[in-house]
Amino acid sequence: MLRDYTIHVEDEVSVKEQPSLVTCIENSFDRRLSEHFYLKPFTKLFTLNNFQGVALLRDIQGFHYLDKLAIVQDARGMGLGQLLLSSVIEQTDALIWRSSIENPFQDFYLKLCDGVIKTDDWHLFWIGYPHNVALIDVLQNIDTMPADFE
Repeated sequence: MLRDYTIHVEDEVSVKEQPSLVTCIENSFDRRLSEHFYLKPFTKLFTLNNFQGVALLRDIQGFHYLDKLAIVQDARGMGLGQLLLSSVIEQTDALIWRSSIENPFQDFYLKLCDGVIKTDDWHLFWIGYPHNVALIDVLQNIDTMPADFE
C-alpha cells in the first residue's frame, strides 16, 4: 500500500557521503556509477523509505533537472517510481530529464510529460516548462552529457 511509504527531502547533497544512495542507484540500474557522477552538484535528494527509491535533482541553466530516478529492483512494480516522481513534480512545479532509449519505463514518462525530443541515445522530457529557445538549449546540453555509468 502506497500510503505506508514516506518521502524525505534533503537539500545540497554529497553523493560520496551517502553510501545507501549509491547502493540504491547501482542496484536499480544494475551498473556501477562512474567517477564523474560523484562530482556533480546535486541540489535535492528525495528518498523513499530507507532508500528503496531515490530521486536526485540538480540545476542546469536555471532548470530543475532530474538526474536520477531509481527504485531498487525488489521494490519494483508497486507504483513507487510514480509516487516518487509525483512528489518531485509537486515540489518543483517543473522538471526536465532524460532517459536512455533502452529504458523500459518510456511509456510511463510519455504519459506524464508535456513534451519529448528523441535523439539517437536519449529521450529528453519536460513537464511544466514552456516550449521555447531556452528549453531547447538546455535539452541540447543534456543530450550531450556523458552517461553516468561505467
